[in-house]
Amino acid sequence: MTKLNILLVEDNPDDIFIMEQYVSIFSERKSFDRQIELTEADTMSKALVILQKQSIDIILLDLTLPDSSGLETIDKLGDYIQSVPVIILTGSSDEKKGVISIKRGAQDYLVKNKINEELIERSIKYSIERFDILREKENLITELEDAAMKIRTLSGFLPICSNCKKIRDDSGYWEQVEEYIRSHSLAEFTHSICPECARNLYREFSDIEE
Repeated sequence: MTKLNILLVEDNPDDIFIMEQYVSIFSERKSFDRQIELTEADTMSKALVILQKQSIDIILLDLTLPDSSGLETIDKLGDYIQSVPVIILTGSSDEKKGVISIKRGAQDYLVKNKINEELIERSIKYSIERFDILREKENLITELEDAAMKIRTLSGFLPICSNCKKIRDDSGYWEQVEEYIRSHSLAEFTHSICPECARNLYREFSDIEE
């Protein structure tokens, strides 16, 4: 069975104990379709080391740590905020701070004294699912932008030789028209001979047919 790797970034022993109890309950009643493994870090620096060494599926992040405080704690996650879903756990019920946390990449914002096992379970499930959907949309947008860029590359004026029909690329090199189009679009070529060229190249066969 695959594991659900949760990273708890928290320095308060009481809050750590409560979260450990929740995880124990989730494991007993099999709330998730994966075995839960909880990893703990009491500072942001330790959390970053863990993220470098381990595969983490979701981060439960306290905003007040010995080496970080407030919304800057989210920023210190760096690129990890783009690759791992994050749930903010805080003692502050400041709604504005919660909105800013979401804008900075967090998936949810939970106030500690209002958390219960059902709320944290639902938040973990929804945050992972929402994060996966967002990544799929971003990948699709990237693919569409790449396709649109390739299409736009073949629009406008193309410097083509009037004799040999080679096309000059952006680096000043002259390429066969097939190679240029193939490298700037999704098109592939199959070669044949049109009737007019067939008559010019193989006149003896065209005369017989006529």
